[in-house]
Amino acid sequence: MARVDLALTTLDDAGVTLAQVAGTVDGWSFTNYGKEFLVLKNTGAGAHTVTVQTPETVDDLTVQERTISLPAGSTKVVGPFFPGTYNQSANNKVFVDIDATPAEVSAQAFRFPS
Repeated sequence: MARVDLALTTLDDAGVTLAQVAGTVDGWSFTNYGKEFLVLKNTGAGAHTVTVQTPETVDDLTVQERTISLPAGSTKVVGPFFPGTYNQSANNKVFVDIDATPAEVSAQAFRFPS
């Protein structure tokens, strides 16, 4: 199974529809230019951890990955994501991973308008 690419929803003053995508074992990716954020929702009965990968290194030291704790039944908004820290170098994508039982976590990626 491959990482699921989240389509970006651009915010609009007329409103946008929430259309979250369930998690998978391989996680998600989304295109990032520094104006994007995620809405994460845990529909499970237990807590989950979502990890945003940080491929950057500084002085040969690995930058610690961002972890987001999602208590049972909670929704969180996270971001924006600085491209130099979070983007995979070849494709401007951010990689997001989910702990055990990923189908209990859903996400939607949003972009602030230009």
